[in-house]
Amino acid sequence: MKFVNRITGQIFNQLPENALLGEWLIINESDNLKVNDVLIPSNLRFYLWVNNSNNIHLFSDSQTQNLGNIKIPKWQIASDILRESIAYFYYQSHNLNINQDNWKNWLNLSPLVPEINAKIHLQTLEIDLQKQWGHLENVCRRPRTYLKMETEKLAISRAKKIANGAIEHLASHSEDWYRRNFNSVKPNKLLCLVREDLLNIYENQVTAKLIDNLLEYISRRIAELKLIENELKEAMNFSDEMYKVHWKNRKRISSLWGEQFNAKERILELEETLKELNDKKRKLLGLITTDLYKAIPKQTYVPMTLKRTNIFVNDQHYKYIDLLWRNWSKWKTRQIKNPQQFFEEYQQFFQGFEAFCLLLICKTFCGNNDNNDQGLNFEPIFNQDLKHNQQDTNNQNNLLLSFQGLLGKIDLYLSKNRTFYLSSDLINQDLCLIPLGINLTGINDEKEINNILDKLFAQVDNSCHNIILYLGTKEEQNLLSKNLQNRLNNILIQNNNLTGIFPVNPFEILSLERVAYTIKWWLYGNLYLSYPPVLNLSLQIPDNLLTYFHGCLTIKNNRELNITAFISNENINNFNRELTKEIKRVESMGKQGRSQLAELRNIQNHDLPNQINQLIQPFTICPVCNHQEDLKNIEKLNNHSFQCHCSQCGSSWGTKHCGNCDKNYPFIAVQGIENKELNYNPLNLDRVFGRDILAIPTRKDDHNIGFICCFCGSK
Repeated sequence: MKFVNRITGQIFNQLPENALLGEWLIINESDNLKVNDVLIPSNLRFYLWVNNSNNIHLFSDSQTQNLGNIKIPKWQIASDILRESIAYFYYQSHNLNINQDNWKNWLNLSPLVPEINAKIHLQTLEIDLQKQWGHLENVCRRPRTYLKMETEKLAISRAKKIANGAIEHLASHSEDWYRRNFNSVKPNKLLCLVREDLLNIYENQVTAKLIDNLLEYISRRIAELKLIENELKEAMNFSDEMYKVHWKNRKRISSLWGEQFNAKERILELEETLKELNDKKRKLLGLITTDLYKAIPKQTYVPMTLKRTNIFVNDQHYKYIDLLWRNWSKWKTRQIKNPQQFFEEYQQFFQGFEAFCLLLICKTFCGNNDNNDQGLNFEPIFNQDLKHNQQDTNNQNNLLLSFQGLLGKIDLYLSKNRTFYLSSDLINQDLCLIPLGINLTGINDEKEINNILDKLFAQVDNSCHNIILYLGTKEEQNLLSKNLQNRLNNILIQNNNLTGIFPVNPFEILSLERVAYTIKWWLYGNLYLSYPPVLNLSLQIPDNLLTYFHGCLTIKNNRELNITAFISNENINNFNRELTKEIKRVESMGKQGRSQLAELRNIQNHDLPNQINQLIQPFTICPVCNHQEDLKNIEKLNNHSFQCHCSQCGSSWGTKHCGNCDKNYPFIAVQGIENKELNYNPLNLDRVFGRDILAIPTRKDDHNIGFICCFCGSK
């Protein structure tokens, strides 16, 4: 048995203390390892998971040897609502294969919470409760009882029905006499029959437990609807505060949301459902104060399958208690799972979160198939299937698909540690996206969150850029300090490597923008930082030919060219003409010019001007609208920085020089960035600009727009 750290790829014999649930995979190297009473196949990698007590039990030799019992904190366990929503993406991705139609359907899938339209309406059990509420309340207020007659000694004034044997008992107990007559006794007390109504009968036990069960169900449904309500309100805010959101981001969000439904209509329907559920919860809490509920001990156990008693069959009210119980038990049966089902559910959850992140990556490159969101204007190239069946431990990274666009080809891999890698010929280092299926904002202790973040960032591989994608909700983030909120939703540059962490989930409308921002930083940010591009030559170029490249490049060691601008067609023609003349001149020299002629022909074959323009071409692609701008629009600035302007959308991009740290940093300035209504709060930039920023914009004291250096943080 081995444990694999998904972030580092290291393999350990023992699980370290304070392990994060989604961070570790387990490998079974024998045939008899059981985890949480489930026999694990050998030589395969599985996510660690918990049982219904939030523990991990490790056994070997058919449970004769206890290898360990690990307690997992409750905050690491995703809610049932999140697990159900994430599992939807697992099932959608499970059918992906080399059939291109399945991939195309996958690219058209919405990353928002699935089946939201059905969830916001009353469910079957809720409708039944609404219909049968009068019967439930009647049973609680006027319950059936069991009539029991007890024998009790009472004062003669309270006697109603004399018990059998009362005379004989009185004759032998003179202490109960009031006085004695000549031929009789006048009693003071008598044995009487006393009627007692017992509420603790089977049918009432079922009713009391039904109240508890319905409260649990309704509380769960209210929590689910609250998450959906937050998403709907976020969409509403984009509509109600359009002037505070940049128009590009607003159109993308509206396009994404518009695929699903009209937010205003749905939020009204959801509010009606929430009102009904809260009303029923309040009424159920009112039934807790009834005599029936108080008479039933809390520890009373009622099996899922009810007995068919005469009262449940024939009573005009109790028969609906039986009906409500059976409808509730249908829902509850789906929630009760055996160890094997727990194992399958958690594997589907963690792999479903992988699939959800994969969908966000695909949509970043390919968009939503409309004019409002074309992604990064890449086309997918389908390769092979997404293997959710666990990979053999010896397998290398699995190529999922590639994307082809103006910036060339980008390959997407799924590693054997269940992390995604993006690789591009333009960028020296790959981007590693790590899906981490735990809610880091579910902890109340901010110090513990910071310690976890320090530990995660210390483990990342410095040979590539690393971004962690975790489950997180906006409500929990808002309870944290601003510094911690910023740390949980941010990118840092350390030693020229991108390191960041972002919350994503189907209930968060900005999830796609965050992943797109990450990928754009890796692709465009690193591209701009590589300016000026370098062309390494294996040949010597005569000085008279280099004069035609004046202002376009600088030369180092006569073998290395730093390309700073494009070469005009006029200079290309002049270069080729001069090169042809030089070749003819050397040809006329005969044998004496043979070596020089070979070098000139080599220069001609290399098509040097075209190579130079190809190297500068990626810097002229607009990162906002993906328009290929004219090469002449690139502007060379001081300190090896540059700027380019888009004639289509009005955006500008390039690099700026920081006087504090003496480094260049990349920026994107969308048209309208100077709008005074836009909110430049760092915690709100993903909502305002989405993916269309690199360096963080800031408003200066003179109300002009500046940028914060990505390296030292100075303005």
